[in-house]
Amino acid sequence: MNLRSKYSWCLTGTLIQNSEQDLFAIFKFLRVEVFSEEPWWNQYIKNAGCTQAKMNVIQTVLRPIVLRRTKASTSNEGEAIIKLTKKNELVIRP
Repeated sequence: MNLRSKYSWCLTGTLIQNSEQDLFAIFKFLRVEVFSEEPWWNQYIKNAGCTQAKMNVIQTVLRPIVLRRTKASTSNEGEAIIKLTKKNELVIRP
């Protein structure tokens, strides 16, 4: 499938679920130049082994294109960006 658009964006709770290949699929969908090209990806990420250098490349690539929000994130005014209701837990024991 080939979707055409001027702009694209992606919303996910977890960028990497199983392996860094999950991230490649997102880059490919977003058409992030160089990083969504398989030869580049295979050389610098997929076949790089489990190294700190590989993680540094991934972090460097993600920094300018990912907007990350957590439960603790606040606005410039100090208000919570994400307002969740109080968590209720019910434990039933036999």
